[in-house]
Amino acid sequence: RRSTDAGETFLPAVQLTGEGVTEIDVSVAGAGVFVAWRATGATGPLRLAVSHNDGITFGAPSTIAGPAATTPRLAFAGGKLFAAWLAPALSGGGSDLLVAVSGDGGASFGGTQRLATGLRSARPIIAANSARAFFVWNALVNDGSADSFGARTVDCGEPQAPAPVPLAAGDFFSSAANLSDGPPYTAWGNPAVAADGDHVYVALETVRTADVSSVDPIFDLVIRASQDGGITFGAPIKPPSAADVGAHFYPSIGASGSTVVVAWQHATSGVPAAGGIWVAVSHDYGITFADPALLHSSTYSTGFAEVVVGDGAFYLLWTDFVTSTSSRYMMRTSTDAGFTWSTAVIVADFPGHRPNLSVAVSGTNLHLGWDNLSGYSYRRISNRGATLGPVRVFDPTYGGTTPFVAASGDDVYYAMDPATNTFVTSVRHSADGGLTFGAPVLVPNSPGTLGNARFVELAASGADVYLGRVSSTSAGARVEVLTSHDRGAAFGAPVVITPPGNVLGVTFSPTCDGLRAMWSWRSFIRLPSIGSYNSEEEAYISTSHDGGASFGQPYWLGTNLQRQFYGLPRLATPGPVAHV
Repeated sequence: RRSTDAGETFLPAVQLTGEGVTEIDVSVAGAGVFVAWRATGATGPLRLAVSHNDGITFGAPSTIAGPAATTPRLAFAGGKLFAAWLAPALSGGGSDLLVAVSGDGGASFGGTQRLATGLRSARPIIAANSARAFFVWNALVNDGSADSFGARTVDCGEPQAPAPVPLAAGDFFSSAANLSDGPPYTAWGNPAVAADGDHVYVALETVRTADVSSVDPIFDLVIRASQDGGITFGAPIKPPSAADVGAHFYPSIGASGSTVVVAWQHATSGVPAAGGIWVAVSHDYGITFADPALLHSSTYSTGFAEVVVGDGAFYLLWTDFVTSTSSRYMMRTSTDAGFTWSTAVIVADFPGHRPNLSVAVSGTNLHLGWDNLSGYSYRRISNRGATLGPVRVFDPTYGGTTPFVAASGDDVYYAMDPATNTFVTSVRHSADGGLTFGAPVLVPNSPGTLGNARFVELAASGADVYLGRVSSTSAGARVEVLTSHDRGAAFGAPVVITPPGNVLGVTFSPTCDGLRAMWSWRSFIRLPSIGSYNSEEEAYISTSHDGGASFGQPYWLGTNLQRQFYGLPRLATPGPVAHV
C-alpha cells in the first residue's frame, strides 16, 4: 500500500502475487519501488516485483534465487540494485550469504557471489549510500561464538569481499602507517604511490640510518607493496642494483595488473650530478623485481622521472638538462609490460627555462602541457607513444606557472593562468581527443580575493569538469573549487573548502562515489633546541558527493615536521578507496 501524505492515509492495496508469502523486504529509490519476498513452501524461491511509477503499478514478479533461499534483503546504490539472501552452505552445514547485482533496475541480475562461506551466516543487513552497498551479518565462528562480519562494494558496484573480517570501530581513514622509519632506513622524502584495485605500491627515497650524519650518505630506493588495499604492507624491497653508491632519488611508480614499474634518478655525486634514469619492473604484484635497466644517461644532469600508465602501456618521461640554461623532456614507452622500451624521443623543449610539465592519459593517447619562454604549449602523442603530434602554443606569453591538462575519453581540457598580472584562469576544451581546441573559457577571480589565483588543478569525469586553484586574500591563501557540468562551457560559483592560511596547493581525484580534494597546509614553529623556525606540514582531504557543490568536513591526515624539505602529499584513488 502507498501513502502520498507522509503516512496519514494509504491508497488501496496492490496485490503482487497470489502465492503464499513470507520474509518481505522493500527498497525505494526515486520513482522505483523494489519488493522482494520468499514464497512459502519447503523449496520456495525468492521473488522480486518492481514498480517504476512510485508503486502505482508493478510488473510481473521474477525469480531472483532458487529453492531453499531465505531472508531476502534489497538496497539500491549507485544506479544498481543489490539483492542479498541466505542459502544452504556448500559445506559444513548452516547458511552462506549470497549477493547478486542488477544494473537495469531489477530486470536482470549478474552472477551470484558468495560473500561468506563456511561461516554459518545469519541475519544479513544491507545499507547503501550514493555509490556503495554495505553488507553486515552474523556468523558462528569455529570457537562457537557469534561474531559480526562485514563487506562493502568497490569499483562502483560489484561486491568484493576476498575474506570477511570482524567489524571494528574506526574512522573514515585507517590510521597512518609508518612505511619508512626505523633501521636500516630513515625516512627522507619524495614518496610515490600507485594503486590498481587492491594492490597498492609505495616507493620511498630513504637514507640508511647509519649514514644519516654522513657528509655523503647513501640513498636507497625502497618499495613496499600491499595486496589488501593498503591495510597491511610487506617488508621493504630494494631492487637489485650494482650501482649501490651515490644517490637513488625522485622515484615514480605505476601499476597495471600484475606489472609494477618503478623509475628513479641515480647520481654518483654532486648537484647537478651526471647520472641516469633507471627502471625496475615486477611481474608478480611487487613481490620481486628484475634487475634494473638504465634507460637514459646524461653527461650533465637528468632526473624527475615520471611513470604514466594508460590502456596497458607504460610511459616514462623525464627531464634531461643539456646545459645549466637548457633542458628538455624525453620519453620512452613500453607496450609489453616493461620487458622492452621504445627508443627515447624528445617530446618537449624548454630552451632557457627549467621544465614545468603536466601529463594526462586517455586510452592510447597522451596529452602534455607545459610553459616555457615560447609560451603555454600543448602536444598530443597518440598510438601508445608511436605518433608525436605537432606542438601548439595557446598563449605566447611566459607566465611562470604550470598549465594543467586533464582528459576523460575524447574530452581533453587545458587550463592555464596567463601572465596578465591578474592571473585570470582560462580553460580550453577539445572534443576530439586533442586534435582541435575551442576558444578559451575565462574563469574570473573570485570576489574578495587579491586577483592572483594560481596553482590550477583540473579533473574530468564525463561531462563534469572540476577546477581547483589557490586564491590569495588579505588573510591568506585558500583553496577554491569550481565545477562545470557541461564539459567546460561554463563554470559555477567557487566553493571555498579551506579557510585562509598558508595553503601550499591542491590535488584532485574524481572517483565513482565522489570528488576528493587534498591539500597541504604549512605553519611555522620555533624549536628552542635548534634556535630556528621550522615548517610543520599538515595534510587534509575532503570529499564531495554532490558533484562539487559542497564538500564534507576536512579530514586531517596528520602532521609531518620537516627541517629541510616539504611538498604536497601524493594521492591515488582506485574506485572509491583513497591511498595517501
